[in-house]
Amino acid sequence: MIDWARVSELRDEVGADSFDEVVTLFLSEVDDVLSDLKTTPGGVITHETMHFLKGCSLNLGFQKLSSTCAQLEIKLQKEDDFVADLSEIETIYNDSKQQFLDQLAKENG
Repeated sequence: MIDWARVSELRDEVGADSFDEVVTLFLSEVDDVLSDLKTTPGGVITHETMHFLKGCSLNLGFQKLSSTCAQLEIKLQKEDDFVADLSEIETIYNDSKQQFLDQLAKENG
């Protein structure tokens, strides 16, 4: 679910002090996007939104979320009438987020 090698790489890239800020920003942005999607008329999810979520997820090592968003992005580009399932994205995000935060808490323990 989480690419821990990517997480370590990111921490090395931005530095330990900035890492917490990056994590906070990522989680806040994804939370905001998912919240906005819940209030979108007709529940319309665009391939641009999936592209954004895919990129954010990949940067922070949320591998399963990134992969799911990539698949949905492609379907949304190819099929005009395709309706993405927001609940699947939310479940994967929430599970990934919990696993991620639990591991960070252990490391900072």
